[in-house]
Amino acid sequence: RLSAWWLLILIPAALIASSLEASAFSRAAGFRVFSIPSSSMVPTLVEGDVIVADMRHYKHQSPKDGEVVIFKHHGLFLVKRVMAISGEHISSKDGTISLNGVEIDEPYAHHVGGAAPEMNNFAITVPSSQLFVMGDNRDLSLDRRMEEFGKVSTADVDGSPLYILSAKTDRTSHKVR
Repeated sequence: RLSAWWLLILIPAALIASSLEASAFSRAAGFRVFSIPSSSMVPTLVEGDVIVADMRHYKHQSPKDGEVVIFKHHGLFLVKRVMAISGEHISSKDGTISLNGVEIDEPYAHHVGGAAPEMNNFAITVPSSQLFVMGDNRDLSLDRRMEEFGKVSTADVDGSPLYILSAKTDRTSHKVR
């Protein structure tokens, strides 16, 4: 007969093992969990949110304008919104974005003010096999609008965020859009 002390060792070990199995199973199925470390995607994603992503979504299709994507950039996974794809012309005048000469509606865009002029006034035709990505928190996001951020290749896109698994507010289980 086992003593109660064995239960104190066995239960935590079983919980850890089942957690590792679930993580391995979800990765094998093509899903991955990420924690959001910054405010660059506010209000869509908030610092501290935990999301689940489909890491196979873009294996057989290309990202489209307006989609939120996960990509690897300079060795880090980043989350940004695709604003323009290869061959499209994107421009901004005083923070109002136009795609191929047509002003676009951006209900997800968040402005706090104080952005550098080059972040609110630019024009570029996206080169072949590249994306123009921006954070939803337009005045605080380090993204493609800045030369030092660099280019984002379509080949670097790894996944599509699906749902918010955990949030400090009432957004848990919301779909990422």
